[in-house]
Amino acid sequence: MIVLDLSELIRTSRQARKWSLRQLGEALEVTPAYVADLEAGRRQPSAELKKRISATLDISPAELSQADARLSTELKGWIEERPELTSMLRTLRDSPSNSRTGLYGRHRRTTHEVLRVLRRETAIKKPRARHSTVVNKAHR
Repeated sequence: MIVLDLSELIRTSRQARKWSLRQLGEALEVTPAYVADLEAGRRQPSAELKKRISATLDISPAELSQADARLSTELKGWIEERPELTSMLRTLRDSPSNSRTGLYGRHRRTTHEVLRVLRRETAIKKPRARHSTVVNKAHR
């Protein structure tokens, strides 16, 4: 299964309907230039706009979330707490492009897969809030 990034998903869905940038912009209540920026990856949709994109282009919210490569604040913090993971991700990101061997593409796919797994892990294993009991010294 090929996973498209968010900009590709929006563009291919619009083109499958044979809609112009203007038509999609009107349906989403944004300008055609904004749609072009979304499709080029220069802008990222807000949560509200993602809901409208989902409804308008008949893309499930789960598929949109999977295609959205942005990290939540919680996940960014979780990654930053793990220097070895941060180092690995930087190494993958900074790997030289080598079109003959396809290393860059493989590293890029690996990075996206690592991020996808991490998103799933943090969504499943959210830390539980601990309730502390306060003892009033006056009542001892």
